[in-house]
Amino acid sequence: DGTEIISHRSDTTQKFIVEPVKIEIETEVVSDCKIKEFSGNVSAEKKVLHSFPQGKSHFMFKADDLKLLGNKLEFEAKATDIMEMSKTVKYKIPYSATLITDGVFENVISDFEETNYVRQFTLGYCEFDKAEFSYVNKNAVQQISKAYQNGELVEIIPLYDFLGTEEHNLRLANARASSAIALLGLNKDKVQINIPKDYFFSNENPYGRMMNRAVIVRIKNISDK
Repeated sequence: DGTEIISHRSDTTQKFIVEPVKIEIETEVVSDCKIKEFSGNVSAEKKVLHSFPQGKSHFMFKADDLKLLGNKLEFEAKATDIMEMSKTVKYKIPYSATLITDGVFENVISDFEETNYVRQFTLGYCEFDKAEFSYVNKNAVQQISKAYQNGELVEIIPLYDFLGTEEHNLRLANARASSAIALLGLNKDKVQINIPKDYFFSNENPYGRMMNRAVIVRIKNISDK
């Protein structure tokens, strides 16, 4: 009909401002000996984002920066006591805008897979040549019981020192595992018992031998996601 049709194309550029994300960290080392050294790092894809001391700390980063690094935060802390005994805790979690972690993790071991991680607890300690606990970690009891009720796999690792014959120490380790099962109120047919062939700690000093009279519990959580 003679009307001129003009097509206009408009290109728009949007600028997004990403607010910094604040991560708060609180660490506590529980040890019978005084802690001599402590170091902690938060990283993503092996790039250190923040170093933190023992206690409370926080750091800031931009969410977009982490997306470029794989959307996973890796936490690692190492503590060394005056007896030169060291423990390293590692934990890796996917980052999300609603990331909330309210659990208490002790001696965390992570295989750094998204769907599989292991939590390790020292359940308690036994006296020399005894299967009964002389000390019990109450927090570990709560965490293990909760995990067991949630259907997670519980592995019990009874330790022993180098004093005594191999046969005697095997019986002692099994007795300590039975004490752990009774303490936690677990069904022995639904837990794993793993008696290590090697010593977890040095037997060259009393402190190491005391540590070798502990019972370790590992919780294996395999997500369906």
